[in-house]
Amino acid sequence: MQLFLRWQEILRRYRVYVAVEKHLAENTVEAYMRDVERLATFCSALDHPIGPTRVTAQIVENFMAHLFDRGLEPRSQARVLSSLRGLFGYMMLTDQIEESPIDEIEAATRSAVQKMLGFEIKHVGINCGDEEEAMAVAKKFSVLFGWPIKDGNSSIFASNGVEVLKSMYLGKNGHIAIRTNSIPLALPVLEKAGFEVDMSTAKMKGDRYVAVYLKNEIGNFAVHLLQK
Repeated sequence: MQLFLRWQEILRRYRVYVAVEKHLAENTVEAYMRDVERLATFCSALDHPIGPTRVTAQIVENFMAHLFDRGLEPRSQARVLSSLRGLFGYMMLTDQIEESPIDEIEAATRSAVQKMLGFEIKHVGINCGDEEEAMAVAKKFSVLFGWPIKDGNSSIFASNGVEVLKSMYLGKNGHIAIRTNSIPLALPVLEKAGFEVDMSTAKMKGDRYVAVYLKNEIGNFAVHLLQK
């Protein structure tokens, strides 16, 4: 009974917080509260019930798995996580907990995604005005570091790490080529981070991506994804 009252009290205070201090619309408040009340019900029904301040990342993961088993769609799962992030953020703000279990889950998720995509730098591309300038730049790298030069149709490589282009191409200064285990899986991750894909630059082999550029530049360099 005491555990139930602790959940009821924290949910009552959280409702006031999101409604009054966050100025959220009534239907948004109700959606938030339905989600966090689900967590309260789940935690109270465990073999060893726990209160709001004892919720761990593992408990939240078990809760989300429970919702998945009950047929909750991915978009709704994302909304639930957003609601829980708000609840635990409020609890941190009011010094009821020191860390949010959602932060730990998101950090682990980001780590897993990065491992799955396997991003790594393949080479740096440098734009030059013409073939003569490109060869001069490539030779400087060769003299400095002893790297072999490989002359191609549109660019010259100094080792495998520096590509010197014989004309001005994408990117004010050039491009940075990033290899990934899966371009199709990488694209939504990069788009979620606020980057746009320039599909006009996509190179395909059959129905598989070989390469594609992003529209955004970083430090005046275009970003070029390559399929491993």
